[in-house]
Amino acid sequence: MSHAVDLRFGELIHKEFILELFNSTEFLENGMRRTTDSNLSHLLKDNLYFDFDSGNGFLVFLEKDTTKKIGSVKIATSLRNQVATINGGVINDYFGTAYSRTSLIEALQFLFSNYPIKRIEMNILASNQRSLRFHDKMGFIREGIKRKAWFCNGCLQDQVIMGLLKEEFDSLYANQFIGNEVNLKELFLQ
Repeated sequence: MSHAVDLRFGELIHKEFILELFNSTEFLENGMRRTTDSNLSHLLKDNLYFDFDSGNGFLVFLEKDTTKKIGSVKIATSLRNQVATINGGVINDYFGTAYSRTSLIEALQFLFSNYPIKRIEMNILASNQRSLRFHDKMGFIREGIKRKAWFCNGCLQDQVIMGLLKEEFDSLYANQFIGNEVNLKELFLQ
């Protein structure tokens, strides 16, 4: 069984999927910020929820064999600081599978190969042990805790700051992409 994933820019046709995923009980209970129509509308340009120049927006993951939408990630990039903050994931049926691993690696490779990013970070609720273990296994480093930083499930909760540097990514995953870089033009033309 292939666990190949196609990475796509969030398009107008993905709008309902993105809204459903980022507003699902599972995402909201694990500290995701609710995504609304207006959040998406300010990003919409040429039917895409992604700004090429800034590297901000949504990417959608599709199962390569079936083109089923399996997840999405929201990216906020600071080109000046060479940092991208990501959040999102795959739908529950795919979490912890090779698809979730492949989806994350593809998104990281896309960012590192198309933008001058030196660091990718995320904030994960301290209570979300499943996600913390997954990102530990993927090579992210737990860098600190923001105490009582996020209101979720009726109370303020701690967030774990996790980061991955470009050189760490390269040492873990670069051999998987030799001759197979994720490039903006190819992604857009698919």
